[in-house]
Amino acid sequence: FFKDKENIAIITLSLMIIITIGVGKVVADTISANDIPMSLTDSTKIKAKLDTLANKAATQNSSSTCPSKAICQWKKSWSNVAIGDYVVMTPNPGTLDSQNRYPTDISKTGSDSVQYIYPKQLNLWRVIKKNSDGTVDMVSEYVSSTKLYLEGATGYANYVGYLNTLADQYKNPTYTKATRHMGYYPSNPQTSTITTTSAFDGTSNNAPWTSSTTSTLKQKPSNESLGGGDTLYAYDTELVQNALGTLVAFNCDNNACSTQGTETSYFLASRYYDYSQPTYYYFDGIEVDTSGNVDNDSIRYYNGSYWRDGYKHCALRPIVTLKSGLNPSDAVGSKNDPFVFE
Repeated sequence: FFKDKENIAIITLSLMIIITIGVGKVVADTISANDIPMSLTDSTKIKAKLDTLANKAATQNSSSTCPSKAICQWKKSWSNVAIGDYVVMTPNPGTLDSQNRYPTDISKTGSDSVQYIYPKQLNLWRVIKKNSDGTVDMVSEYVSSTKLYLEGATGYANYVGYLNTLADQYKNPTYTKATRHMGYYPSNPQTSTITTTSAFDGTSNNAPWTSSTTSTLKQKPSNESLGGGDTLYAYDTELVQNALGTLVAFNCDNNACSTQGTETSYFLASRYYDYSQPTYYYFDGIEVDTSGNVDNDSIRYYNGSYWRDGYKHCALRPIVTLKSGLNPSDAVGSKNDPFVFE
């Protein structure tokens, strides 16, 4: 079929150029080589023709139809990052000990013992929102390997504020502008620390309110600052659900987060007041359970004739806001080819 070895070499070279294009996976039958005559002998003209063919591959974009026998994944710039894309960013808060741990404060948690979180383990993130100022909100793909205790009146009073303090340990000042724990709503923020605690500290045995926290989502009742709860967590659960398709999250199986663990419940930075009867009422912390449902458990409650302490035992799931103007290398945005900040 071929007249000489030179024509065979031309065909081989053209296929090599198509295969080695770095912008994506290209199948030869999507790019025409009809304009390269097999009788061409001038090397300069051959190069020009092959450059034209290579340029066709290089200028393909995500709007092109992917051939039926191919998998097309096109790299894109950070300005085109999409909701749900994967990002690698290692926290660097500057407050960790020699073992890269951050100790909890028992005066905030209400627990009897200090626990440790390992912020640098959570370095894989998912984009959940692109903001008009060029910043980008991301939620951790995994939750912390440590499940923390928030307990009693102290845990309830500090529930929102201390979760945000812990979430701030997942910042990296080079790249992040802000942090929050999932569930906190900065535009109409929940009370970080309740300072008037008479509704739940044992000062009174009378139910402070005769109705539970509203079930209407994205609300902050007038008694929220006194412990009446809120449903502002729904802003974040909606963002994450829409971006990822689920609220279920897995923990890290070890402190290096080198392997995925199991489905794990995690905190949401909102409180809930549950009124049952005049002598049965409960002050709860809110979580996402292992099935991806929003749930609540009592941290402090009055049970008929006496006060009791409960606890919330969950993992952390921080949200970070990346600065505008960042310029990482182009990436697909998949788990295998994430945007990388390092």
